[in-house]
Amino acid sequence: MENGKNVEVKTTEESLRMKLRQLKQEIREMRERRIKVELATAAAQAKSAALDAELAAKMARYAIINEETVAIRTEHDAFNNDITMRLQKLHGKYHFFNQEATNSGLEGTGPESVEEELEEEIVYRPPFKGRWKEENEEITPEASKGPTDSFPSQSSQRGKAAMGDNNEETGLTDVVVAHPVLADQNELILQLMQQIAEMRVEMQKKQDLPSPIFAVNT
Repeated sequence: MENGKNVEVKTTEESLRMKLRQLKQEIREMRERRIKVELATAAAQAKSAALDAELAAKMARYAIINEETVAIRTEHDAFNNDITMRLQKLHGKYHFFNQEATNSGLEGTGPESVEEELEEEIVYRPPFKGRWKEENEEITPEASKGPTDSFPSQSSQRGKAAMGDNNEETGLTDVVVAHPVLADQNELILQLMQQIAEMRVEMQKKQDLPSPIFAVNT
């Protein structure tokens, strides 16, 4: 009887020891998993903090670019208004620029329509010099009672060369130089055209800037 009890006690002790070893192994594994999870959490938090800092920097840059864009648009609108006022003054002051305005009103005075007006065909017509015979033979012009021709000789020759045999188109600069009344406005018109080109280039550069990316890569 005693031997049987001793055997049972030993068996029970062995089973308890095995269970205790299993529990200790499970505890070690749980600790290792917890350490791995804590390390992964710390790495994720560090990455999230870096992404938050990058996002804040991009938002600040976007705010600066937005302010610059608003300022440039305001300056562009003011520049357009200035150009429009100057063109309206030129239309009202000089008959050469006012020819199209009499037909279409004040339309086409904005900066966008300046290029279209410059591309229109401009034909130089020299002043009347006399009568022509039936066989296109020029005779001596009659004496004029009024003032003499206001065009200088060089301007007249340039106007004839610009007109040509085929009635070719001439540029705005040639016409302005050939016309003595508008010669003083040549530099002003060229400056206006150059300012318009520079403003368009600056706006194009601002539009080509890469937009900030707010998406966080997971």
